[in-house]
This record gives sequence, structure tokens and C-alpha cells, in this order.
Amino acid sequence: MNQLLLHVCCLPCLYKTYEHYKLRFENITLYYNNWNIFPKTEYDKRLNFVAKFAKNNNIPIIINDYYYLDDSAENEKTELINMWTQVFQKTCNKCYYHRFNFLAVEAKRKNFTHIASTLFISPYQDNKLLNEAILMVANEHHIQFCNDDLRHLFKESLNIARKNHIYIQNYCGCKASMRKTAQEYFF
Repeated sequence: MNQLLLHVCCLPCLYKTYEHYKLRFENITLYYNNWNIFPKTEYDKRLNFVAKFAKNNNIPIIINDYYYLDDSAENEKTELINMWTQVFQKTCNKCYYHRFNFLAVEAKRKNFTHIASTLFISPYQDNKLLNEAILMVANEHHIQFCNDDLRHLFKESLNIARKNHIYIQNYCGCKASMRKTAQEYFF
């Protein structure tokens, strides 16, 4: 039986992505692991909408702890954050890679057959880099992946969010994208 572990960045991107994959998979579990989102209030806001959607629709969800730049973090988390800080300056691809890596590890651990991400619906994400990252991770972990280009569904997914009065963020989630959005807005 095909089982999909679906990485979720936010609810607006989930609507049409979930609907699309529901046609192909009998079992879908949502996976909320967005350690890149800053600040924690933003992370919590996105998580609350995703968790409520999952509960209302009886969709299983796995939620990883938030630990972005947490001063009280354990050594392992601190090392990961330091690595993230160093690689972020190079490219978003590293962020994609690490989120997909967590996804694949969890999928293998819980016997899922496939992985996918709602990031593939967003026209604001670099589709080429997303594909490179998920292919690399899938090969490393010997797991099947779905990289369907769902950008044509993005507007419809956003319209559903607006209709349902769902929070729609105006930046990717990381500190740098938040700064970039602020610069574009104010300057």
C-alpha cells in the first residue's frame, strides 16, 4: 500500500496539494517540521492552522518541536542551527535539503513509501532547487518521492484560504526572507 508523508509549510499551500495527492495515495500523513521559520510566533501561527485543518479532516499529523535559534537548545540542536546559519548564506537549496532530509528520515522510520512537500505548489519557491534537493534526499534514503509541479494550483489554493479566513503569510519563513520582504515593502 502506498503511503505518503507530506511535508507541510503552511495551510494555504496544503489545500490543493493535499487534494492532488489524495487522488494517488490511500494514506497521507502530514509532517510539520519547519525549523527555518522565524520568529516562533510565526511558526506557531502557521502550525495552529495546519493542526486545526488536520484535526477537522481526520488527517494524521506529525509535528516536530520548534527550536530555531533557541538559546537553551541542546548541543545537537545548537550544532544544527550553526550549520543552518553557515549554509543559508549560500542558497535556499540547503534549507530545502535539510527539511527534505528530516522528512525522509521520518518516512523511513515509520515505513512510508513516498515523500512530498507543499513547497512544490508555491511560485515563490525555486522549483529547480526543490527538485534537486528532493532527488538527492530520496536517493540517499532510498525512498520514492513526488515532485509534481503544482504551481498552477497555487492561486486556487490561496483563494480557498482567503474564503476560509486563513492566515496567509507574506514571506517564506526564514529570517532572511522576512528581511527581504520588509525591504521590498518599505524601500
